Amino acid sequence: ITDGTYFVHNATPTGSINGSNKTFTLAASPNPASSLELRLNGLVLRSGAANDFTLSGSTITMVLAPQTGDTLSASYVVSPV
Repeated sequence: ITDGTYFVHNATPTGSINGSNKTFTLAASPNPASSLELRLNGLVLRSGAANDFTLSGSTITMVLAPQTGDTLSASYVVSPV
């Protein structure tokens, strides 16, 4: 893609998966934000305050902290603003 847009696939957000941490960070901010597909142990999570997580820029805040041994992965689009 020539306009600087790229796709991030199966990235691991940074942050401790320890049963108490609910905040994770992506390497870049999804643009559009709705392009983020977040998976916990392979299951797709729902975005929104009344659902599984919220997104602000590149920061993910989970409603429930992932447990030790869980896996978190993200796929999303990044495009210039």
